[in-house]
Amino acid sequence: MSLSKTINKNSFNNYLKGLAMGVADLIPGISGGTVALLLGIYSDFINSVKSFNTNSIVYIINLDFKKLSNQINLPFLVPVILGIISSIISFSFLVSYLLEFYRELIFSFFFGLILFSAIKIIFNLRPSSNFDFLQIFLGIIFGFSISFIDPLGIGESYYSIFFSGIIAITAMLLPGISGSYILLILGKYDLIINSLSNFDYGIISVFASGAVIGILLFSRIISMLLSQYYRRTILFLSGLMLGALNKLWPWQMDNENYLPYNYSKVLGLDNFLEYSILFFFNKTNKMKIFGLIGYPLGHSFSKDYFTKKFLDENIKNCSYQNFEIESLDDFKSLINLQTNLSGLNVTIPFKEKIINNLDQVDDIAKEIGSVNVIKIIDNKLVGYNSDYLGFKYTLEKWLPNKSFNALVLGSGGSSKAICFVLKELGIDFEIVSTSNPSLLSYDDIIERDIYIKNKLIINSTPLGMYPDVNSYPKIQYDYLDKNSFVYDLVYNPRLTTFLAMAQERGSNIKNGLEMLEAQADESWNIWNK
Repeated sequence: MSLSKTINKNSFNNYLKGLAMGVADLIPGISGGTVALLLGIYSDFINSVKSFNTNSIVYIINLDFKKLSNQINLPFLVPVILGIISSIISFSFLVSYLLEFYRELIFSFFFGLILFSAIKIIFNLRPSSNFDFLQIFLGIIFGFSISFIDPLGIGESYYSIFFSGIIAITAMLLPGISGSYILLILGKYDLIINSLSNFDYGIISVFASGAVIGILLFSRIISMLLSQYYRRTILFLSGLMLGALNKLWPWQMDNENYLPYNYSKVLGLDNFLEYSILFFFNKTNKMKIFGLIGYPLGHSFSKDYFTKKFLDENIKNCSYQNFEIESLDDFKSLINLQTNLSGLNVTIPFKEKIINNLDQVDDIAKEIGSVNVIKIIDNKLVGYNSDYLGFKYTLEKWLPNKSFNALVLGSGGSSKAICFVLKELGIDFEIVSTSNPSLLSYDDIIERDIYIKNKLIINSTPLGMYPDVNSYPKIQYDYLDKNSFVYDLVYNPRLTTFLAMAQERGSNIKNGLEMLEAQADESWNIWNK
């Protein structure tokens, strides 16, 4: 299967997730944020929207969609937003029909979905202190109180519609608060639904303008809360989801709740009890989520590789996502938020720093001092290193023999795995570093004798990696020849400036793509052993 077909299928999957978010926001009582959380795209969605700024506007004006895509992850965000918009426009009439004639079934499904999901999120956070339980309690009280607010009736001016768009989209972003329910409270639900059904572009455009402003502003607030007060925020929101369930009770009329039997006896309506029980306890297959952490991730190969692997090998209920985090302060938040997370790959700049955030580290990874694979077992984080296996496999295939001396450019996490392999193979090496004064510097390798002695040169730095494709290690390229073997761990682009300059001197060259594929396959083996 071609990469383009893989990307198209991945985009279609994100579009379907957007559809689900849009349908949810049409139903009073459930939010698109809740659905995004359940589908495992909540953090991706928030971070992508939050990344939009004045630079994004400049990129749009200049039609520089490549830079825009790197900034806000367009391949993910565009199909999701298109799914939300097309869902709201296409299904507004259908949702109105279903809520009128099959309300008990629809609400039973979402009641059970949200109830079990909120409990699962709380369980994963393992609340233990009185303060933890206070956050849950306050969320329940707040959610329960919101469910009793009567419509405000703030008028139908364009100003009030614009304001309603801001408030409703804010609710959509929060798991637990329904944008449609907020519209009910504001007395705007029927107006907006009818406008969508009747294509009233005036009202739709004003409401949409408010929604855009609201989502750009509030996504930053949510991101800040999750970053600085993650535990408190999620516990509160989980309680809010539970408290707001009052509004989703399947058997109610005129804001009064009934037991199923009384609902039929008093009101003379079919309670659909048997079907409602089935919907209430409906369980979808648990999606296993894998992913990559690092910063930046615009260069990343892993997501496309694993998405293609899942499709080609018919691996069900698995997805692979990029989690771009600027610091490890966000790591704990990620682990708690992604409740179905089964494993992670780790890339620049966290391969060494991540070790202190793990519960256990494999002996080889500990000896190397670098982790690029995390397996999650019973909420415990176990670190491994597959880089060294991928490098060893490809190096032994490529080199004609082991009678080499080597220069290793760089002293980071990848360098440690490289040096581990060279030791295993009995290849003498020296490390060149710009940050460690105890190692060789580039000023120490300007003599020809260095390159006569060390015919194997390995770049473990990110120099030359997309988008900084014109950078390269400052070695003496004129001393390379046909007996030199030059290995670049960078794989994007395939021919880096480093490799191109070596190739011009007749050197044997190799990029890091095969190593990356080998370590990715080993990652999959680790996650499933």
